[in-house]
Order: sequence, then structure tokens, then C-alpha cells
Amino acid sequence: AGLTIQVGDVPTANNMQTLRWAAFDREKRVLWTRTSGPAVCFGAVASQQSTWLVKAPESACGACLRSCSQNFARSCDFGYRFVFSEDLRRADIRVMVNCCCFVPCCPAWFTFPSACVNFEMVQADGTQDGSHWYRNSAFCGGPLSRSYELKQVFHEDGAPG
Repeated sequence: AGLTIQVGDVPTANNMQTLRWAAFDREKRVLWTRTSGPAVCFGAVASQQSTWLVKAPESACGACLRSCSQNFARSCDFGYRFVFSEDLRRADIRVMVNCCCFVPCCPAWFTFPSACVNFEMVQADGTQDGSHWYRNSAFCGGPLSRSYELKQVFHEDGAPG
């Protein structure tokens, strides 16, 4: 539940995330996390907290776009399901949403097919502790290619990563 940062020449560079509020099933090696804050339904929080801390946008237009996309993601309960390999060095990442955005209390129930959106993360060679990952992406059936790196900034106890 430390803090990681996205590194690379991508629009999301310098965004940070934590897995503090993620749900992990050790037996099945599956982690589920949301990208936006909690959906509120009838005054009660519908599910867990946000895992993403985003950088400040560079422009007013960027701020508006980010705000709109975050609200849309919250309405759709947008999140990711990580399915780890047995040695925990690789994970398939599946995008999950509630396709009925007009019913924001409904949890994410639809998983995008990997033929449409395919993400994975692979632990960097020479690391065993999960402190450095390569994040690969593919769209519309294309081949996986490196998107960015995830590097640990802080450990769970607050010590530098």
C-alpha cells in the first residue's frame, strides 16, 4: 500500500497511485481497484476510496477535461482488475465499468474484452519486491508495447521507495 509514480513520455506521466484501498484475494491472485473516488448513493458510500492521485493539469482546458473525465469515471465506477501470475511477477489488467452510468450506485460489472483493450504489467528484471514495473498496452487487437514504468516512491510504512 505504498505509493508509485508513472514514469515515461505519456500524458499520465507523474501521476501517482496507491493500492491502500484495493481489494486483494491472495488465493485467486486477483486485485481490484478503482480509479476515482467513492460513488455516493442515498448518502452512503457505495464502495472503496480512490487509488489515484493525479498531477495538476497544465492548462484550464486540461483542468476541465480532467474534471469531466473523473466525474464520468466515478459515475461508471471505473476500475481495474489485476490477475497475477503464480510468481506475482506479471499481471493481466482488465478494465471494468458499470455501463449504466445513469445508475451510479451499481458497481462495475462489465469487463472490456482484451481484444479491445489489453493491459499488462511485468516486474522489471532485477527486482523481487514489486518496486519497479513495466506497464504494457494494446488496443483494438494490436500488439502489446511499453506504455510507461511504475516506480515505488514510498513504502507502506512511509519510508522512501
